[in-house]
Amino acid sequence: MRDLAVQAGNDSNSVASREAITTEATALTEELVRIADTTNFTDNDLLKGGSLSFQVGANANDTISVGLADIETVAANLKQSPASVVYNA
Repeated sequence: MRDLAVQAGNDSNSVASREAITTEATALTEELVRIADTTNFTDNDLLKGGSLSFQVGANANDTISVGLADIETVAANLKQSPASVVYNA
């Protein structure tokens, strides 16, 4: 995404080139959302926020909690205005 923004910010690109870059940025954003929707482990969505606890020792309280990022929120923010991400680079 950053590379696309840098490319779009180059004044040597035509309008058609910038539109193609915007189309690619939009497709990448949609792919991020698809990955967030389908990535799971033991029926837990791994990229939608929250946390998981893992048993790591012999005792009941020997656990590690892992915080999970909400990737879909990041992708949704990009999806709201991918053109501005590209054109205003």
